[in-house]
Amino acid sequence: MRQLKNALKSLTVRLILAICLAIIPVSLLCVVVTQLTWANARNALREVYQRELDFCAAEINKDFERIQRLFIASYDEQKSSMRQKTESAVRKELFIQNCSAELSALRKEETIVDLVYLKDNVQNRVYVGYDSLQYDYCFEEAAKRDLEKLDLFDAKYLNYQLIEIDGTCFILENITYYDYSMGCLFNLDDILGIIGTADGRADDRRLCLADREGRLLAAYGEGMLPETEGAAEKQEVRYGRALTAELTVPRFYIVEYVPDSVISYAVPVLYRILCWAALGSVLVIPVLWICIRRQVLGPLLVVEDSLRQIESDHLDYRILGSASTREFQYLYDAFNRMAESLKNLTIEAYEHEVEKARLDAINSRLQVNPHMLLNSFNMLYSLALSKDFQCIQDYAKNLMKYFRYILRKDQNLVTIADEIEFVSNYLNAQKVRYPDSFTSVYQMDEDAEQIRIPPFIIENFVENSIKYGLKPGGLIEVIVIVRREDRILKISILDTGNGMPAEILEKLNRGEVVQNATGRHIGVWNCRKRIQMYYGESAVLTISSTPGEGTQVWMELPIDKLREDAGRETRAEDIA
Repeated sequence: MRQLKNALKSLTVRLILAICLAIIPVSLLCVVVTQLTWANARNALREVYQRELDFCAAEINKDFERIQRLFIASYDEQKSSMRQKTESAVRKELFIQNCSAELSALRKEETIVDLVYLKDNVQNRVYVGYDSLQYDYCFEEAAKRDLEKLDLFDAKYLNYQLIEIDGTCFILENITYYDYSMGCLFNLDDILGIIGTADGRADDRRLCLADREGRLLAAYGEGMLPETEGAAEKQEVRYGRALTAELTVPRFYIVEYVPDSVISYAVPVLYRILCWAALGSVLVIPVLWICIRRQVLGPLLVVEDSLRQIESDHLDYRILGSASTREFQYLYDAFNRMAESLKNLTIEAYEHEVEKARLDAINSRLQVNPHMLLNSFNMLYSLALSKDFQCIQDYAKNLMKYFRYILRKDQNLVTIADEIEFVSNYLNAQKVRYPDSFTSVYQMDEDAEQIRIPPFIIENFVENSIKYGLKPGGLIEVIVIVRREDRILKISILDTGNGMPAEILEKLNRGEVVQNATGRHIGVWNCRKRIQMYYGESAVLTISSTPGEGTQVWMELPIDKLREDAGRETRAEDIA
């Protein structure tokens, strides 16, 4: 739930919701209305097609009814002759000729009759009459052969059925009386063709003949349909919505499948344009969103990212390029002016802190150096009393190098080699003062000798090892290790002296000033501040100590982060 509330506070989410609520309902309403309009238009077209089909079927029914009346009249005239089964062969031949003549006359009168026949069911002999211009002798033989195969003894008074002769479908109209059957054949392609060409849509129509159970029996132009091709419902799935009309005389149904593409094409263009326009209105949402994102959200995100850069202390960051609108260009320029002013204010505050740190460093030296001078003079006096002139010379030489290093005024940073030499001079001087009290070891990588560091950051901890770590009557060891690992300078100052209590160690690691009965000790605090001033927060200074066992100092200084202008030169007149 909280995540949902946070998401709703986002400007992006709110804009998307506003666009959707403003466009989607209207677009859906337009789609529904146009779809209903289009559906009504298509239904109206289907009704027109249905009326056309019903009209054609009615005309065909009229032809069949007229033919049926004529056919029954011919049947009644020949019925008495059919009853005489014991006629002579001559009379039977005359009877057959009369029947054939009557049927041929019927065929000539009604053009949809393609063939008439008379069948002697006892002798299984068939007599046919047909149009010699439309059919040939081969068709006559095929018709006789197929009619001979039909069992017409059990046929009803007036029977209609579908047969195929030489690949062509026919509707058979038959009457059987005693040993004779007589009938007509109607070419199904001709009958369905009348409908197919009634309004010029022959290429679009699929006309079929179906029985009372819905089985498809034949199709216009395709001959007989196999039973496996299924019922009318299955064909409707394949070819489109079905329209039906009943042939009442032959007791069949004409089925017309009208594809949806034909209906849709016949719908007025205006309806199709309205439907596509409604659907296209939904596409306005992503287009509108892209425009808003480019013109509004994009520039806002640029301003937001720029503010985060300033918040992360990247004061040199500026918005480059120009905005596409006047309002956002003003925001870009105002941000750049603000960032420049903030940088100037930050530099002033930073220089103030640097100056403060410099004064603290000078203060630290003022506290240490007078003691060093006093102790050095006392040591020289003691050596003079003992008349150890060689020792006096060595001690004075070390003091000279020591104070020259302290009072130098040529540069703010020193090399590792110079700092180690300074530490060595200091320890050599202290060995005269505390003979046989400590030993010193130096380990330094060659590739680290010329790396520049702030002065006294090693000497300060070495001096603490001598000042607080010496054991009366004992011997301690002071170890200085300098290593370079990639872009990190690692410095370790270790001693085996007295160590320090846990509460003092905790304060030092927290960066606090240690104050006790002997005074206020700011040496370690000062070193930590100077390291942070030169290297930033990525510098590491860690101290560990165990009472009676010694103290260990580890420093990790990122070489790339050194700010050479972080401090100023310490001049002799500043100290004075």
